[in-house]
Amino acid sequence: MLKAFTQKKLSNTLPFVYDYLLSLPPDYNNNNSVRWPLILFLHGAGEIGSPIDKVKTHGIPKLVQSYSTGLFDDVNQECARFVTEKFITCSPQVRRSYGWNVQVLKSLLDELEQDYRVDINRIYVTGISMGGYGAWSLAMSSPHRFAAILPVCGGGDCSLVKCLSHLPIWVFHGKLDDVVPVEESEQLVKRLEREEQGKCQLTIYPTLKHDSWTDTYNNLEIYCWLLKQTKETQK
Repeated sequence: MLKAFTQKKLSNTLPFVYDYLLSLPPDYNNNNSVRWPLILFLHGAGEIGSPIDKVKTHGIPKLVQSYSTGLFDDVNQECARFVTEKFITCSPQVRRSYGWNVQVLKSLLDELEQDYRVDINRIYVTGISMGGYGAWSLAMSSPHRFAAILPVCGGGDCSLVKCLSHLPIWVFHGKLDDVVPVEESEQLVKRLEREEQGKCQLTIYPTLKHDSWTDTYNNLEIYCWLLKQTKETQK
């Protein structure tokens, strides 16, 4: 179900490209008139560098892989089915350097929109830890590209976050996180709450440390919430 690709270098200005894992819903080829929502998943620092299969360790690609193999372990089976059957998913991998390059990610999204039947009104980005920072940063650099974002135990630049006041955002963090302090998420949410039309909500797990992603991605509610968000309903 998950296939590995290398991003095309659509522009000579790109410093590099990403390898990525892609999944298409099982019914993707049944009707060529249907466009599908897309989840872009950004991994954490632990998954930097080859092989690409390291990206399957957590989050969205872990769900799709579990659906494909029928081996669920600590994966919620209903979530795995829902994500795999209702979304196109893309999970790129940082090869060497620390952090996500938003220019390269935007080019990757351009490629996906060009090559696949992506519903451009329902593109979502989520990520964990380093990928949580990446999700915030990517959204701030393209504030009107996404229908919603879902950062997990990340953080970002509070001076820039105002541009996301129109965007539905659901933030997750462990209260006891000793890698990325929970204040990193709290300060972004508080800044957005100052905006009259802010659409940001924060879930803090009182007993969790850095791994707040396992509980988050095993929650069917987040995927139902994502599907309710579309750029067409944003003000």
